[in-house]
This record gives sequence, C-alpha cells and structure tokens, in this order.
Amino acid sequence: MTLVIAPGVYKIWKSKTWAAVPLCFGLAFIVAWGVLDLVQRFFPSWTQSQRLLLVGEITGVPTGYQVQVASNLLHSRAAYIKRENDVDDIEYVNFPFLVLAPHSPTCLAVGIINNNPRDDGGTSIFKIPLMPDTDFKSETVLVAQPLPETVEDKKIFKLRVWRQVNETPVGQAKVLDPLDAAAVACPTGPGAALLNWLLPSAYAQSGDKVQNFSVRLKSDDVFVRRNARIELAKQGPQMIEMVRQFFNSGNYRLELGALVALSILPVAERNNLPPDVRAKVHEFTTNSDPTVRATASRIEAAN
Repeated sequence: MTLVIAPGVYKIWKSKTWAAVPLCFGLAFIVAWGVLDLVQRFFPSWTQSQRLLLVGEITGVPTGYQVQVASNLLHSRAAYIKRENDVDDIEYVNFPFLVLAPHSPTCLAVGIINNNPRDDGGTSIFKIPLMPDTDFKSETVLVAQPLPETVEDKKIFKLRVWRQVNETPVGQAKVLDPLDAAAVACPTGPGAALLNWLLPSAYAQSGDKVQNFSVRLKSDDVFVRRNARIELAKQGPQMIEMVRQFFNSGNYRLELGALVALSILPVAERNNLPPDVRAKVHEFTTNSDPTVRATASRIEAAN
C-alpha cells in the first residue's frame, strides 16, 4: 500500500515532500510491526500480551465472614472476588475469585476475615501452595473450604484445598493450618486499597510512625493489618511507646494489633517489658473478647 500511495500522491500534487510523508509513515509502521513480532516470538515476557488466569472459589464460608485473596505480584496482588449465597444452606456463602496476572505468582494467600471490626475471632490467613502447570489451565478451578473448629472459647479455621477439572475433583485434598502471627503471607504484601497505601507513605515522610501504624492496624485489609503487626514488632525501643498509646486508644484493632506485636517478640524481649506494659497485658487476660484474652494469655504464658 505504501508503494502505491506515495507515487499516487506525487502524481496528483507533483511534490516530493508530500509523497515522502506516506512513504515514511508506511516504512515506520512496517518496522514497528516487525520489531513487535520479534519481541512477541522470542521475548514474550517483555510484553503484556500473554496473561495467566487463575480461577478459584472459597466455598462454605460461614455468614459473618468474608474472604480476601492476595498474591506476591506487584501489580496483580489482589483478586477479583464475588460474594454468592450458598443455594443449599443460607448459613454459608461462597466466594468465587479470579487472579489475572502477566506471569505465574509464586505465592497465593487467602484470608478468612470476621466482618465485625470489634471481633477478630476466626480471622485466619492461609498460604496456598500453587501448581503453575495445573492451576492456570482454563479448565482447572482451585477450590478451598474452611473447616471451623472451636478451641476453648476461640473459633479458628483450617482450610481444605483441592483442584477440580471440568467440575471433577482431581488429586488429593490438603488441609492447611492458619499461618502463625509472625509469618508473612506473601513477600510483597497485599493488594491494599489506594488510601491504605497513600496515607502510610505520607505519614512515613513526616516521621509520624504512630499515625502510620495506626492507619494500617485499623485497615479493613487483613493483609495490611497483619504486615503492620509484624513491622511493629521490629521497631525496637520505639515499639514500647507506640504500644502504650495503642493500649490506651480504646480502639479494638489497635489494642489487638499491639498485643499481637508483643506476642511475636522473642521471649527474652517479652521478659524485659516495662512493668506498666506487663500490667496492661495482664489486664487484657480478663477482657471480654476471647481473641484479646487468648493473645494476652499467650504473652504471659511465655514469660
């Protein structure tokens, strides 16, 4: 087309300049197309033309709980999640989800979260081992089901995980225990809401660590809260003053976040807590909330 249009333009306007315009555009298009074709053939990871899709479903979640999913991919950490009522039992809900990614994530984390912002009972994080050769095939669905248990007065979950191909279970199901409080779910963190990322950055620049941690510890994103608790435990001497402020805040998530951070400290550091902090921890052992009570008791038991 370029070789036809350029001579036609010259024949009509008798101008080499005008004839050169379509010729240059045509040659540029041919070069660009050729380069793109070579990149897609020999360096497919350089383009976003190839994407992987992981299809999954968390089924049989008790009402009063929700699901959050995150991966380690920087730009595709969060999943697209839909909430559906279970057609067989109104006491349960299902959460189909999709993870669209430019390449296979190495980490997938699932959170079962209590909807009550003043009750963390049952909130659990699980790290699901991925099978890249299987999980990203169009006919494969990754299925998980929480298994509720009651330990004393605290509800906890385990997670049963299996694969289905064309709605038929394949392979052997695995039962996962929730991650320990000190374990990072995925290395690069969760798919936090934009506000949860912008506010901590602004506060960190101003040097206000207390406000930084306060925002994250109160976040509705369970992975943001979890990472903030782990980071708080690594603050050294500054941690104690922040813990004091959070203990006296009257906010459930701040109090629990501070307790969890203390609970994951090394035993030697917990043994050297200031008397006022130890007294406050002891006070929490009689708290009305079973999760707060259990966490405070765990701190005392390790001393």
